[in-house]
Amino acid sequence: MIVAAVILALIVSVALIPIKITAEYRGSVSVVLRLPFFTKRLFPKERPKAAEQAPPREAEARPAASVSAPRAEPPRRPEAPEEPPPKPKSEPPKKPAGKAEKKPDAPPQSEERAESLAEKLARYLDLAAEFLGPLRKAVRRLIKAESVRARITFGAGEADKTAETVGLLWGVGYGLIGLVNRLFLVESHDLKITPEYRRAAFAAEADCILRTNIANIICAAAILGFAFIRYKLKHGRKKK
Repeated sequence: MIVAAVILALIVSVALIPIKITAEYRGSVSVVLRLPFFTKRLFPKERPKAAEQAPPREAEARPAASVSAPRAEPPRRPEAPEEPPPKPKSEPPKKPAGKAEKKPDAPPQSEERAESLAEKLARYLDLAAEFLGPLRKAVRRLIKAESVRARITFGAGEADKTAETVGLLWGVGYGLIGLVNRLFLVESHDLKITPEYRRAAFAAEADCILRTNIANIICAAAILGFAFIRYKLKHGRKKK
């Protein structure tokens, strides 16, 4: 009985070990798994640095001096004949003054890019919420977002365009935080957007910390498996 109680206590203590997953964006995306006694980078994987090899010394690279026979001079190549002078280039025919040249289409503006990115993220989060269905509340209780933070600096070079884009970014940012809150319980969030009116600039930093434990991960995996089976059965009936 004592041995069984000790084993059960060890299993419970291991299952309740807190786990944190930190996703960061500072020029590049990185995901780190943190335990009380262990830290592992999940993405990108760390690559061992190649050992720097010093170039060989000149004395070591060269073989020892030895008596060698005199070198034979290579045969001379015959001189190539002189090329004729280049012909004068003919000027292209001039277009009539009445017809104007067609200008290429202007590249998409920053507002359109931000809207398209926000639409893609919203669509993915909506698909995830639909996939979970009524089990979403259980997942929100098991996995919590300890903090969601974002820092954005934007400047379009003109004051009016900068103000419009910054207002759009505020709406997109809080909309994405709301969508994330549909999947995980967001305990705290911090969004800061700094406009740059004097020059064109863009810089972004973001991080999200998810908190859970091993027991909750096992329960969430079981819930996701059940949701996957339910999703397949539901869409399989629709196709028939």
